[in-house]
Amino acid sequence: MAKVETGNKFNQRIRDYKETAKQLKALEKIKKVIKKDLEEMLEASGLDELESEAGKVKYIIQNRSSMNSGMLLKKLDELGIEKPVITTRTIDEKVLETMMYNNEIDHDIVSSCVKSKIIKYIRVF
Repeated sequence: MAKVETGNKFNQRIRDYKETAKQLKALEKIKKVIKKDLEEMLEASGLDELESEAGKVKYIIQNRSSMNSGMLLKKLDELGIEKPVITTRTIDEKVLETMMYNNEIDHDIVSSCVKSKIIKYIRVF
């Protein structure tokens, strides 16, 4: 790893980044407490919306649910119900890898089907 002399702009920007990240974290904690207080005030009022000269607050309650497919499949199996169950074609990557290793399938065929995406990011320690 290359070292950069202290006192230069790069070092200052790292310090700035770390300090800003620390401040954001502290502000997020404060924001969370304030948000909880507002939520409790709205619940206590029995209203889902309040407005004052400082602004307007809406209290939104959503019920989000999702299917636990594994659990449902198990229950349907126990009941002997197969009608809503379908099989999905998928690639067994271990078998494919073995086939490529044994030259049973051309590497170019597989590599032409690979999507890649370059992701750039920095990590500051």
